[in-house]
Amino acid sequence: MNTPLISVIVPVYNAATLLVSALESIVSQTDLALEIVVVNDGSTDESHEVARKWGENIPANQLNFQLLDQINSGPGQARNNGIEAANGEYIAFLDADDLWAPDSLKIRLDKLIEGQFDAVLGLTQTFSTPNPQNPAELNFVGEPFVFMNVGSALFKKTAFKTIGGFSPTMKGSEDVDWFFRARDNGLKLHTLQQVTLWHRRHENNLTRGQSLANLDFHLALKRSLDRRRASQSTETSAPFSQKDSTN
Repeated sequence: MNTPLISVIVPVYNAATLLVSALESIVSQTDLALEIVVVNDGSTDESHEVARKWGENIPANQLNFQLLDQINSGPGQARNNGIEAANGEYIAFLDADDLWAPDSLKIRLDKLIEGQFDAVLGLTQTFSTPNPQNPAELNFVGEPFVFMNVGSALFKKTAFKTIGGFSPTMKGSEDVDWFFRARDNGLKLHTLQQVTLWHRRHENNLTRGQSLANLDFHLALKRSLDRRRASQSTETSAPFSQKDSTN
């Protein structure tokens, strides 16, 4: 296969019943060279075992598969560890309870290469599963929207070398914080008008019922404003680059 390798990082925390659906959503993307890196974030359910068994059933010549374990540290650290282990030229993310729209990864890759972008985002479509016994039955909720969710995007791996990884200390909005940093530091981002991510709403969502303050959205916004104010108040020919994702 002549297409470039895409490493798909799947953080999972206590999502054993949904993980296989996410993984099958990845391998259903057509005409792509894929590597899947599942990062088990200290799950106390069967997530590790489900991922291990699934990976053992994938032919080695079909895709690369890695399973990493970490002490429960949150999705930011899980994604960072996945990036470190990734072998692909391009990086994608899919949470264990979400799905990708059919062929959406190919759409993102084509646009990213065509426009020489650092990252390409698509639209997000929220859905629920009315019947827990039939997870394939999807109920789409509302209209597609633009949301800074890494699951809707595709990245050049070099973007993370330039900007750094995700903040491991934020309680939420670590993906929003990364996109703000990318924009503030001049990376080329592009938003597609196609749905790429199907985002599942369910009672165990980490963000469900949380305020923006509890999810550190205000912190991400403040950091971005501080960077832009500092950039406007200083005259320098050297571009600002924040590689420490914890600042």
